[in-house]
Amino acid sequence: MKIAIISSSIRQGRRSHGVALALENKIRTLSAHEAFIIDLADASNVPANIGTKLAAADAMLFVSPEYHGGYAAALKRATEEVDRSVFIEKPIGAVSVSGGPMGGMRAALQMQQLILALYGFPLPTMLLVPVVQEKINTAGEILDKAFEDKTVQFLHRFLWLSEAVDEKKRAMRTAG
Repeated sequence: MKIAIISSSIRQGRRSHGVALALENKIRTLSAHEAFIIDLADASNVPANIGTKLAAADAMLFVSPEYHGGYAAALKRATEEVDRSVFIEKPIGAVSVSGGPMGGMRAALQMQQLILALYGFPLPTMLLVPVVQEKINTAGEILDKAFEDKTVQFLHRFLWLSEAVDEKKRAMRTAG
């Protein structure tokens, strides 16, 4: 199974990209699935390239900092510029990042609404990353053991949903 992790901050000094790196590493540790990052700050990730990568994915994680009470505009733009079909009936998890104590709760809730609007399957559990500078460094190394446990728990739920949906899709294709 292929899992796309969308790193949506395009700002200099962004911390949320470290979270995307940590998730990619943890997925590889916890499963045999292929995880890859789509970095919206990378200029080569134009809509056509993003659409092709997302179409190949079986599941996705949206990683965004909370900016002024919402998720990153680059994520909204990316989801609007690619064909909606790349999201339909795919499990998608919301991961929000904040330098403050709330972990980007408003952004995560808005991402879940976005996932529903894209006809994806939102994971009911969200991963909130409060005080990110104390949890994960910019290289993607998790600094806090309790937060690592929380991340693993979130990923187990995400992988369970993703594998269940993938299994059902395969069974439906086989049945014709």
